Amino acid sequence: MIFVHRRGEVKIRASLSTVEKELNSKEFIISDRGYLANIQHVMKMKGRDLYMRDGNIITVGRERFKGVREAILNYWGV
Repeated sequence: MIFVHRRGEVKIRASLSTVEKELNSKEFIISDRGYLANIQHVMKMKGRDLYMRDGNIITVGRERFKGVREAILNYWGV
């Protein structure tokens, strides 16, 4: 797993579900296989794409779309 953050990247050996449980925060969501996103850094959601503050675009999997959308809208207070 690779964590992307302000100062670069950090590689660790752990599953997404393990990391999500350890973070224990509603601000982190699994958006698709291989991606754990911090809702605080989502600037826009268009279709199934999350536009992140750093310029990356993360596609949300079909099976996770509804839950991810709800989590983001709740965070934004919409």
